[in-house]
Amino acid sequence: GIRTSGTMTVTDSELNFNSAASSGGGIAHDGTGATLTVTGSTVNNNSAATEGGGISVTLAATADIEQSAITRNTANAGAGFSNAGTLNITNSTLSANVSVAQGGGILTSGALTVNHATITTNTAGAAGEGGGIRIIGVPGVTVTGTILSGNLGNAGPECSGIFSSGGYNLVGSTASPCVYTGDATDLPALSDPMLGSLTSGDGTEYHPLLAGSDAIDAGGACGLAEDQLANTRPDGPACDVGAIEGTSPVMAD
Repeated sequence: GIRTSGTMTVTDSELNFNSAASSGGGIAHDGTGATLTVTGSTVNNNSAATEGGGISVTLAATADIEQSAITRNTANAGAGFSNAGTLNITNSTLSANVSVAQGGGILTSGALTVNHATITTNTAGAAGEGGGIRIIGVPGVTVTGTILSGNLGNAGPECSGIFSSGGYNLVGSTASPCVYTGDATDLPALSDPMLGSLTSGDGTEYHPLLAGSDAIDAGGACGLAEDQLANTRPDGPACDVGAIEGTSPVMAD
């Protein structure tokens, strides 16, 4: 894969089938003040023996992930991402990542902001926790307009640890050890995102919203001009929850 300790931009790229003996199978990002931007890219089928099968972000480093897919990566912990620095994820899909212990999708002890992502079908192993997101300590984690549903873990299938809503989330379960401060705009419990299978499009993979999805038109104004596939947001009266804009229902006259 790639190791970077400075400033790096990855655009419209594929980082696939790499491995690391320690951390950061796809990208190992470290160094004080180091910045990484990944846009329109796929980080798929990478592995790390310890953590960060897809991407690892160390203390004092910052990573911005936009319009990208982090899929099918494996690690002992934090199969999609491991983060001890600052990680911002926007308009992106995290799916089918598998960890042995914790944090199938994301393991974070650093600041994390997730804005209109789809985090689904990630797995923390048989004895693991936080299939979708595992948060260690109170680093400051805010999730907005995101689908966090359909993940697997022995404890906390969707989440484990302390985090808060920025509004308009669809979260499958917030049972302990998930400590989630919700928002009035979040979708009700048992809402169904009705996600299709991972599908290729515009260089990345995504889960389409099927007709009747509760996520359609449920994401508020959102402030984003595009979704993961560069389709205009919103497609309808409001943005959709998650990484992708579905097709808004057509109302009869």
